[in-house]
Amino acid sequence: MFKADNGKKAVNTLEYLLKYTIHISDLHNSAAMLAQTRNVMVTEFCNRSGYFVFDVIEHLLLLRGMSCRVVKHQKKWIFPQECVQSNPSVIGIINTLNLNPYIFYAAGLTSLDPKETTDDIVNGVVVLKMWTPLQKYYDNGLNFYITDHSNLRHEYKNGSAWKKNSVSYENLEETVKKELKKHRKRPILMSNNKEVVLLSPKRKGWDSETVLNYDCRQIEEVVHQKMAEEMADLVVSHIKKNDDEGWKQLAHCLYSCLHKMDGELPPDFFTKINDRVACQEAVGVASTIEDDI
Repeated sequence: MFKADNGKKAVNTLEYLLKYTIHISDLHNSAAMLAQTRNVMVTEFCNRSGYFVFDVIEHLLLLRGMSCRVVKHQKKWIFPQECVQSNPSVIGIINTLNLNPYIFYAAGLTSLDPKETTDDIVNGVVVLKMWTPLQKYYDNGLNFYITDHSNLRHEYKNGSAWKKNSVSYENLEETVKKELKKHRKRPILMSNNKEVVLLSPKRKGWDSETVLNYDCRQIEEVVHQKMAEEMADLVVSHIKKNDDEGWKQLAHCLYSCLHKMDGELPPDFFTKINDRVACQEAVGVASTIEDDI
């Protein structure tokens, strides 16, 4: 099963691909973790001479955010070779039988073993940087979401360190209809990643009017920000025009929004509010006394 070498083959393969130093202890650690996970002896993955099987390399790469995907099986390309060329996600290719690595350059492929070409690969994998498709979202602090075939949408937000929040869209139409029935007498503002729609109740069903359109995620965020700012000004203005009736409703709405976005009030929030109210009352009493004098 094992070849006899000094342990340098796996190290050389990784260093050729990654362009930085790999310590043999890192490979031993990966082999030990694999043995523990699969409940087998560590000798399944390395021997005394230092030879490591491909599984150890794959595991070490995974721990560093890289994935191995089969690109060639029984000398047959799984997907076109052009797909891995000029691809920012691709680091290189590994021949899984002899651990020989390949790297793409503008002129083509180079290999640690110049005698071997990709035509000689029986079974091979392409090494991918898993973070590349999402790099721009992390760099620019943009929220994003991923949908799958199970009616789940996985949302990742900058404000929560991109912690996954999965939202089920199962029975979506029935759920929306139930919510609409609860608010039959009032207009409803709805939005998705393409438009903002105003629904107005009528005798049978609803009238829908598209009030805003946008065609990309960044613009969607700006649209909703501007809507929120303008609506906040309108609500405050409306309350002031109606003898300050409505602050209670606004406070409860804002708290609901904060709670919905997994936000929390600071521990001393209400203490500060009480202090400000007390201070305002004291100023009012002082003003009254001055007027009496």
